[in-house]
Amino acid sequence: MNERYNKKLGIPTRFEPDVNFYVMPAITVSFRGTVDTELERLKNKLLKEALERAEPEFYPLLRRAANEAMAIAYTTPYPTLFYPLLFTEKAAKMRNVFKKQQFIKEKTRQLVVQSV
Repeated sequence: MNERYNKKLGIPTRFEPDVNFYVMPAITVSFRGTVDTELERLKNKLLKEALERAEPEFYPLLRRAANEAMAIAYTTPYPTLFYPLLFTEKAAKMRNVFKKQQFIKEKTRQLVVQSV
């Protein structure tokens, strides 16, 4: 009944009845999702504290430092543990960049005044 004949090779073939599998997709929640929200809250808290102490001109660099630190922290196994130190280091680096920019602006202003 299920047997057929392979004409090319001359071998009788037999097929088993079809088997159907019903797969129910599992709804999964990423464990990283809770870490993401905790990390985002931590970033916002530390950034808010830093912005309260900083000059308004420094805000964009401070925000960039927060985002860069978050990107790096996210690649570690414990992002909420590493983020505060990374943010501190990035903010200090941005502070140096800011000071250097201020120094260059002041020197340029002095040169322009002298040449006029």
